[in-house]
Amino acid sequence: MIKAGGMARVGGRLVKVCSITNYFAECVWFDHAGRIHTGAFDVDALDPVWVTPKTLWPEVNQLPDWVAEELENKAREKRRARHRKPKPSLRIKRAVAGVGTRKGIEVATN
Repeated sequence: MIKAGGMARVGGRLVKVCSITNYFAECVWFDHAGRIHTGAFDVDALDPVWVTPKTLWPEVNQLPDWVAEELENKAREKRRARHRKPKPSLRIKRAVAGVGTRKGIEVATN
């Protein structure tokens, strides 16, 4: 027997039973993206789960330290790459010998 406020499984999905009226249970669950959904299910379709979690809210802010550090390092590298622009050289550029000189022009026209 499922009571209001208990946990149940419906089609592989873990739901919290909010209320039961006329053999239908109003249930609440979260999807993989953390969005909340509600729905009414037949009481006979519910499979009771006797272990109740502390909360139904997903723990998105409690990442392992190594994952958070890796994400921060990737973001830092992306910011560095975005702000790294090639700077023009201050060296005086000289033309290749023979190009643009009288001697080079005479050789090219003859």
